[in-house]
Amino acid sequence: MRFAPRLLKPVLFCALVVLFGTGFAYSAEQDDSALFVDAFNAFQTKDYIRTIEQLDQLYRLFPDTPLRDVSLLLQARAALKSGNRELAAKVVNQFQAEFSDSPLKATIEDELLKLGIHQKKGEKLQPDKKLQSAAQKVRSAQLQQGRAAEQEKIGREKAVADHLSLTTAGTERNEHGRIAAEVADRQELRRRIEDVNDSLKLKDTFNSSPSTVSWKLP
Repeated sequence: MRFAPRLLKPVLFCALVVLFGTGFAYSAEQDDSALFVDAFNAFQTKDYIRTIEQLDQLYRLFPDTPLRDVSLLLQARAALKSGNRELAAKVVNQFQAEFSDSPLKATIEDELLKLGIHQKKGEKLQPDKKLQSAAQKVRSAQLQQGRAAEQEKIGREKAVADHLSLTTAGTERNEHGRIAAEVADRQELRRRIEDVNDSLKLKDTFNSSPSTVSWKLP
């Protein structure tokens, strides 16, 4: 039953993707399972070129991954469906050499097995141009969609930044206006106080000065 633990991790990961969406795989820690699920999702959307690329990255970053057997089979099928018959044969032969006792051998398609036999005989395998063209169109469309999504994201972020900038500028203007109004009010109050003080000083001066009126007898 060595096969079951190898499949358990990607199966559980795929279940989480189904439950929470594909974004889960990207939010999770980048490990061999995340790369495998990304490759599997690409295969499901017929983006076979990305499947191959992601699995190549998995082998490069995690050479001892326990998912190598299922990854090789997935890559062989992606290569076949993308028209890369040479790669499909190479990968399926690699799988059979590394996992000769795996129960997964029974799931290999006859077409893949035949390609592997032809390659072992030294035969040159020509690519399927029609499948290659279709796979490239899907990859180009996915890249374009990704660029469009990125531009949309940048646009949203810029709109938010502009809104915050305008809001901040408006707040600053309002604050400046409030401060200016307070200064004007204080100046007006000071002027009124000074006027009152001046009036009181005049009154005190008038009350305290001696009378200058004199009476002369005839």
